[in-house]
Amino acid sequence: MSLFKLSSSKNGIALFVLMAFSLMASATTKDNRQIVSEYVEAFNSKNLTSMLKYMHNDIKWMNVEGDKISLETNNKQELKQAMADYFKGSGSAEATMSQMLSYGTFVSGIEKVEWLSKEKMKSQCSAVIYQFKEALILNVWYYPAQSCQ
Repeated sequence: MSLFKLSSSKNGIALFVLMAFSLMASATTKDNRQIVSEYVEAFNSKNLTSMLKYMHNDIKWMNVEGDKISLETNNKQELKQAMADYFKGSGSAEATMSQMLSYGTFVSGIEKVEWLSKEKMKSQCSAVIYQFKEALILNVWYYPAQSCQ
């Protein structure tokens, strides 16, 4: 049984072409969660160039503490310098994302960071929200680190 009744073969061809373009667009458009995952992979590889390709030029990186938000970086160049400094001091840090939700231009999740300190593995978890513009990360809000338990 057909759900659509087409009045002519032209309508059928037009519908087929429209569906084909729609499928092609969805196959080539990355989900924002995938972009966050690829960004985290670049972070884990300590590949600053790859990390920055996911960032908007006007990237703002913010820490949220209670009712205060502190601006850590105000653009891509500042983020590049901050990450280069971070990698110098924490070479073993690796991150994983869980509980990712995507809604509109936002992706939220829990980021777990693990690192080696004095021959002992340590970890912490933080809630994080990414905001996108033009398929690039525009804003990041990090919330206070907690125990991952």
